[in-house]
Amino acid sequence: MLLLSLVIGSIKSWQQTVIFTDELLIEDAAYTMAKGGSWITPKVNGETYLAKPPLLYWLYALLYRFFPPLPFIRRVWMIIFGSLLNLIVFVLAKKWYGVKVAVYSSLFLCLSFPFVYFTKTANFDLVNAFFITLTVFFYNQSRSRVRYFFTFISLGVSVLNRSFLALLPFAIIGINETVGKRRFFDIKKLILAVIIFLLIILP
Repeated sequence: MLLLSLVIGSIKSWQQTVIFTDELLIEDAAYTMAKGGSWITPKVNGETYLAKPPLLYWLYALLYRFFPPLPFIRRVWMIIFGSLLNLIVFVLAKKWYGVKVAVYSSLFLCLSFPFVYFTKTANFDLVNAFFITLTVFFYNQSRSRVRYFFTFISLGVSVLNRSFLALLPFAIIGINETVGKRRFFDIKKLILAVIIFLLIILP
């Protein structure tokens, strides 16, 4: 399934056509960083741009240090995040519903219009979907350290990509903790995990 996602995500990703304007914004900010601009204060068209968090700019700036801003380079992180998202969906579906449902779920995702569309253009939404799903994945692990720390690390990194829109897992966790089966029994680990989360997003 991972290989299929990579293949589908890569098809026509080298074409020049821009189908989502965020792609140009991300490329401009990231390329400026890579060529000597500030990694703290993103700039678009030479002006400070703080409307979006910087995670994607940083990731693409790393690429632009070694590669030119070709169409495929602009979309390579989308292919990676989309494929990893599909892998996590498969693992979660297999755990909850079995192999057959996992295969169907994975196929449905990687053949769906949103998956095909968002792997063909740099954007914040696909990355947000990945980190939200990753946060849910970590939260459902049995080992307490993974459940506490990696859940909130993933959530913190997600905020660096999509700001408050990445906080959906907070609602999911809150409902499970208050209505569903309680998972967080160690208050000390929970507090430490929240501190780690704040250290990631506040600087």
